[in-house]
Amino acid sequence: SQPNGTGISHYFRYEDQPRLQAFLKERLNVDLTLSRENVSPQMQLDLSPDVETRFRRKFGDEFALYDSIN
Repeated sequence: SQPNGTGISHYFRYEDQPRLQAFLKERLNVDLTLSRENVSPQMQLDLSPDVETRFRRKFGDEFALYDSIN
C-alpha cells in the first residue's frame, strides 16, 4: 500500500494512452492493437472558475493524485 492508501504502483493519465500502452507492451512483452470505440464527439469542454474551485475543494485528494501523475 502507498502512503496515500492506494494499492497500485503505476499511475497513468487516461488521456495518455500511448504511455500506458508502452508500459503494457514492455511489461507483458506483447504488441497491442487497440481500437477506439464508443467515443464521444469532439467538443469544447470548460468549467467556470467557480465550479473548478468548488470541485478542487470538494475532491482535493483526487485532484492531488491526478496532478502528481507525470
